[in-house]
Amino acid sequence: DVDVVAGGAININATGDITLQSVAAPDQVNLTAQAGSILDDGANGTVVQATTATLAASAGVGAAGAAGQVDTTVGTLNVSAASGSVFIGETDAITLNSLSAAGAGNDVTVVSAAQNMTVVNVTAPDQVNLNAQAGSILDDGVAGIAVTANGATLSAGADIGAGGVPLTTSVSTLVADTTVNGNITVDNAIALTLTAIAGGTGAINVVVQNGDLSLILVQAGPASGTPAGATNDVVLTANNGSILDGDLGDFPGDVDIKANDVTLSATGVVGGPGAGE
Repeated sequence: DVDVVAGGAININATGDITLQSVAAPDQVNLTAQAGSILDDGANGTVVQATTATLAASAGVGAAGAAGQVDTTVGTLNVSAASGSVFIGETDAITLNSLSAAGAGNDVTVVSAAQNMTVVNVTAPDQVNLNAQAGSILDDGVAGIAVTANGATLSAGADIGAGGVPLTTSVSTLVADTTVNGNITVDNAIALTLTAIAGGTGAINVVVQNGDLSLILVQAGPASGTPAGATNDVVLTANNGSILDGDLGDFPGDVDIKANDVTLSATGVVGGPGAGE
C-alpha cells in the first residue's frame, strides 16, 4: 500500500499493483504500475491530492463502484490503463487532460462530487461515463475531440457543453441528461444515436458533422408539466446526413422530441415513412 505525504513531487514506479491510501503533494504526483493495476484502498476519505496527478498502469486504474474508484482531489488528471478500465472519484473541480483505457470492452468512468469537470481528451474502446454531480461538463475550447468512444453517458448537475463552446465528441451513441436548469450542447463528429433530457429550463443543441442523427428521446424540460417536457427549445443538425427515428419499434403515440420550439436541419431527409417517423 502507498501512504505518502510530501513537501515536493511524488514519483512512484512499481513492478506490480499499487494500492493507494493517502498520497499528497503540493504539485505533482506520478504513479506507475509497470506490470499491474493502480487500486484504491476502499476508503473514500483517503485521496490522491495534488495540483496534477499522472497515473499509468499496464492493467486497470481503480474498480467499479464508490469503494473501488481511485479517489482524487486534483486540479489536472492524466490516466492511462494499457489493458483495463479507469474509475475515478473526484471531490471538486477537475480538468481531465488525458484519460485513456485500452483493450476491448474497457471504459473510462469519472464522477466529480462538486464543481465543474473540464474535458481535454478522454478515450475508451467501449464507454466513457462522466458525471459532474453538482457542476457542468465543459469542453476546454481547444481544437480536437474531447470524448472519443463507442458510446458515452454524460450526466451533469448544470450544463453539458456551453453555448459558444460545445462539448466535442466522437461517439456512436450518446445518453445525456442535466438537472436543475442545465443546457446540453454537443458537437459530434460521426453518426449518432441520441437520448438527451435537459432538466428545468435547459435547452438542447446537438450537431452531427458527418452521418445520420437518430433519435431515441430528446426532451427539453421537466418530465411533468403541460404538455409534459415541452417547455424549452431543441435544435438538431445533421450537416452531412439525415435526422431519423432511432427506435423503429415505436408504439403508436410515442414521441421522439418533446420541446417548446424545435429546429431540425439536415442535408438528407428528416424523418421517414411508417411507424418510426
